Parts: sequence; structure tokens; C-alpha cells
Amino acid sequence: MNELTPQTLRRVELLRDLDERELSTLCTVLVREPSRAPGTIICAEGEQGRCCYLLLSGSVDVVKRLPNGTSHVIATIRQHQFFGEVALIDSAPRSASCVAHDACEVARFERAEFDRLMQGGSVFAVRFASSIATSLAGQLRNAHRRLGMSLQALNRATVSSRTVESRGYFLGMEAQVDGSGHAGD
Repeated sequence: MNELTPQTLRRVELLRDLDERELSTLCTVLVREPSRAPGTIICAEGEQGRCCYLLLSGSVDVVKRLPNGTSHVIATIRQHQFFGEVALIDSAPRSASCVAHDACEVARFERAEFDRLMQGGSVFAVRFASSIATSLAGQLRNAHRRLGMSLQALNRATVSSRTVESRGYFLGMEAQVDGSGHAGD
């Protein structure tokens, strides 16, 4: 990928509302990393989040480790999307791993640099934080919608299971009723 320019960053949805000067500021603080091969862990679940990433090319899977030890891909990040941006807001451990799905290039935005810009009163940093908050709110709404659909499906499955159990109970009762219509002893 070529040099990072404001024109390149303008393709990033999270940055569309930033002006040329703000995009130029971001170009100076983004650090390009070496290309990543498929299967390479870019950031690991549980590690301290110290930066976020901008995907310049390729795709990245967001992988959540489940309590039973298995892992599940919960999202796929595409070119020109940020990921790991919660690390700029808090210093909690990462909630999922990000793994290169195919060969990819990323640029890193360090939390220390973001904090420095915020403390300096950078308009860019404030607007970027607002963009992150808006993006995270959308992700949260989407997660709530998916959770609601999952709970609804689980409820339907539970009701269906109970209906089958009830029918089995009543079928068992019918077998106990003798030919006269009275329940046998």
C-alpha cells in the first residue's frame, strides 16, 4: 500500500466527517506495521489494549474464546475499517482476538499518542473520540438486536421442547386409561 494520505483516510467511514487538517494530523500519528500473513494474531483477547488499528488492506477476523475452550468468529473487519478502538477509551483487557483472515496491512494508532492529543486540546482527537463513540453505539445496538433475536429463537426452542414433553406426558396418560374411559389403577 502507498503512503498514508488524507485522501486515503477519507475512504474510512469513521473518518469521513474529519477535515483535511484533521486527517493530516492522523497521518502523522498512524504507524504502519509490517504485512501480516493469514492466521497471524494482530491483538489477543485478554491482553492490555494500548492501541487501535486501521485495516489498510485484506481482512481480519474478530475471534471470541468461549468458556468451553472453543473459539468463534464474531465479526470480520474489511479494508478501511478500524478495530480495537475501545483501547483508546479504556485500558481494560481486550475482549476478543483479531486474526489476519488473509494477507493484510494495518496501521497502528497508539493510545499514548491519542491521550497526548486529547490533553493538548486537539480538535481532531475530540472529533475522533466522538466518531468512535458513535461507531461503538451502533455496534452496541446491533449486538442488542442480535441478542434479542437469539433469545427469541431460544425461547421458541424451549417452548417447542416443552410442548413435545407435554404431549409425551399426555400420551402416557392415554395409555393408562382403560377401555371404559377411566384411568386405570
